[in-house]
Amino acid sequence: MYIMRELQDESCGLLAQRTKPGTLATMCHASINSADLRVLLNRCMRFFSLVNDDIDSHIGVKGGSAMVTLNVMKGTADVEGHIIMVMLGIIHRLAGWVIGEPLTLERVCIARGTPVYANDYNVLFETAVTFGAERNVLQFSEADD
Repeated sequence: MYIMRELQDESCGLLAQRTKPGTLATMCHASINSADLRVLLNRCMRFFSLVNDDIDSHIGVKGGSAMVTLNVMKGTADVEGHIIMVMLGIIHRLAGWVIGEPLTLERVCIARGTPVYANDYNVLFETAVTFGAERNVLQFSEADD
């Protein structure tokens, strides 16, 4: 909180473009009354694309699975990928709130090497996490959508 407050940046200086205070709260307000998970995810992805050009986010469906892909553009200060963990964690928790139960993930992929705190990812997402992936992905059954 101290870093966010001092920098006036909810991304704590980890993105090239500052994320103004109140951005996350506004995203929650804009998406929390979504009728279903698909609407929530579409609102979140659209919101990310509107508020910060450093974030590239997509939703896709393939073979009965829905996938949320989130990447940060090159040139940001977050070489360790902390902001990805935080943002994917927020999406995962918001999704569970909308559907009224924890969203069970089929797979989580992170596009970075395995950090020393890799187990934190497993706890956060309540599933095993694959590191060294091509992109950052939350994958879950399309039936939950």
